[in-house]
Amino acid sequence: MVDNIPTTIRNVLGIVPAAEKLLEQVFEKGRFIEMEEFGVKIRLPTVDVLLAPKFIVLPRRNKDHKKWKDIADIYALIWYSEEKLDVSKSKTLTLISQKDIQNAFSTIKDIDFQKASNAIGVKLDEMKNVINGFIK
Repeated sequence: MVDNIPTTIRNVLGIVPAAEKLLEQVFEKGRFIEMEEFGVKIRLPTVDVLLAPKFIVLPRRNKDHKKWKDIADIYALIWYSEEKLDVSKSKTLTLISQKDIQNAFSTIKDIDFQKASNAIGVKLDEMKNVINGFIK
């Protein structure tokens, strides 16, 4: 996955990688956390950079299992973030609009929340409360 696809990329890699424009935030704006695992320093995108594309793609999901995975990912990113909810939301809103967030969840039915909560073993009410707290 890259933030920008050069016209010659297929010649170099033999494929065209997936593009995610928000990765520019990681590479050029320093929106990452650094940690060490197995003796190697790694950089991971911040929670807001991971959340924003999930909200953007959610309304376009046409495969239920992908929608459920995105819902579960959004829940986990919000719930397990070390940042307070209002801080994560504020940072996410520098990347996408409140309308993008609301639009994402206007397409979600109760069955989608149910399937996502079942998939990761979280109570339905807990998942809805965490995500709805972020949306509002």
